[in-house]
Amino acid sequence: MADLQEIFEKLANSSKPPHSDNPFRLASRTESGADNEEIETAWPNVVLPVEVHSLWSVSREAWLFEDIDFGQWGLHLLSPGGSALRTAIEQRDRPTDIRLDDIILGEFLGDSELLLYAPSEVENRRLLIVLPLDDREDWYAAGPSVGDVIQRYAETGGEKYWEQGTAR
Repeated sequence: MADLQEIFEKLANSSKPPHSDNPFRLASRTESGADNEEIETAWPNVVLPVEVHSLWSVSREAWLFEDIDFGQWGLHLLSPGGSALRTAIEQRDRPTDIRLDDIILGEFLGDSELLLYAPSEVENRRLLIVLPLDDREDWYAAGPSVGDVIQRYAETGGEKYWEQGTAR
């Protein structure tokens, strides 16, 4: 698994993606990590996957490759509390697609796609891109772990690599 601390250190307060043909002016910013109390308060009585807990321990909340002029591009990684709230809303609104152990980790700016951690899925489908009108089986597979997805997203300069069918 990719080292989240290292990835976020490279992205923190950066203003130029390393490799991107994106026409927008993009910037990334990250917050310092959440403490255990904040994470446990947001997710009481839930045993979180280690990699999800690690994500929030490294960065409580982050905006990766955000379009700084119009806000129409980028990934907003939610705080533990924001994630718990968004997950509950999605489970209520889409009970046949969002499973009880799923965790919404982020929202893509400028559209209605979500980044979802799916413990019940395997391999590349562990992280899924939730599409607003499609059933779960039609969602994009983003990769096998949080670190791999964040690293790949960073390597592509915030491009939606999963749309090209190249998830690892």
